[in-house]
Parts: sequence; C-alpha cells; structure tokens
Amino acid sequence: MTQTQTPQLATTTETDPKTAAVQRLYAAFGRGDIAGVLAELAEDVDWAAEAAGSGAPWYGAFRGRAAVPDFFAAIAGQSTSSGSNCWAARRVRRM
Repeated sequence: MTQTQTPQLATTTETDPKTAAVQRLYAAFGRGDIAGVLAELAEDVDWAAEAAGSGAPWYGAFRGRAAVPDFFAAIAGQSTSSGSNCWAARRVRRM
C-alpha cells in the first residue's frame, strides 16, 4: 500500500509591504475604523468612486486623504435614507 502525500502550501512570515497595507486597510474598514483606513492612504490619494451616473452621492473623485471621509459619509447618508444597506451605514458612521 502506498501513502499519498498532500502538497503543503508554502508559508512565510514576511509579507509584501503593499499587501500588508491593503490588508490593514480592509481590516480597519471591517471594524468601521475610518481613521485606520485613512492611516493607510497616501496624503495625495485619488479615491475615485465610479457609478452609472452622477446621481449617486458618492460618485466622483475624492482627492487627498482629507476628502476620503466625504465618500464614506455620502454612502452612510444614502444608505440610511433609503433604508438599504444598513450594515454599511452602521460601519461608516463610526468615523
């Protein structure tokens, strides 16, 4: 009888710094920690939100780290006014 070996995925303790930054950004967003999201962004970030038209309040470019909270505030305001996506609104309101 022969034994079949299962290949093991290689694991490393080192992570690419850019990958680590994205992981921290997503983790911060998951906690509703907008300050943590902003901490991972460059001062001159160009945060663009695409939509089918300009009717969505979060549509457009948010240039600079100081403008990005406006994107999250617009989503939170839209989410609570329409009654949809309350989870996202609850998370974003912790700014």
